[in-house]
Amino acid sequence: RNASFVGLMASNNRPNRISRFIYFLNAAIVLCGLAYITAKQKHGAYRCNTITVTFNEDIWEHAITKVGDGKEVSEKLLIYSYFSGIYKESGSYGGYPMYVEQNKNDGKPFKNTVGAEIKYCHEISSWVFMHPLITTSTKGEEENECSWLMRSQETLDYDFINVASESSFDVWTGEITQGSTLIVTCNECSARSDCNYHGTCSTSGFCLCDKNRFGDHCEF
Repeated sequence: RNASFVGLMASNNRPNRISRFIYFLNAAIVLCGLAYITAKQKHGAYRCNTITVTFNEDIWEHAITKVGDGKEVSEKLLIYSYFSGIYKESGSYGGYPMYVEQNKNDGKPFKNTVGAEIKYCHEISSWVFMHPLITTSTKGEEENECSWLMRSQETLDYDFINVASESSFDVWTGEITQGSTLIVTCNECSARSDCNYHGTCSTSGFCLCDKNRFGDHCEF
């Protein structure tokens, strides 16, 4: 009887060990899959590389701009909507994608002009809009973190399009003005519907518009 009882216990434990092994194997596969997706996400596999950003009509009347080699500054009228246009991913900043303003005429990088930047600022855990030639302080005063001109609410999200759709922004107008918004859309397509049915989606992810139609999504 004792031998039979031991055999029964061994028989019952074997399926349990197999079940546990399958469970841990599945968990390992899921974790590896998540790690792979995260790594691909950081390298831009699942996000839009070219975006259109539309700014509100916020104004900074005495914006401080750098002149020449940057040692001198002058005050100019800054109308934020001027920076509306195409921004393209250009490398990363602190592990997050960074977008750089493109030429409004052809959507290509500027040749002789310094473009604005949209990037993630770890100091304040926010996405920020900034320009290398615009400063928020003079005479040794403390500069805004990452020289931000606009900042989102605190977030860890890698997807700037998602952040812009869910977050309001603080804008610098000589002081912090709250409640501004950005409209951000992806310029890339995956189906004909993304081209408003007035063009086809190319293999490179951009709309090829029908005759007499134009726009990033053939909307005109």
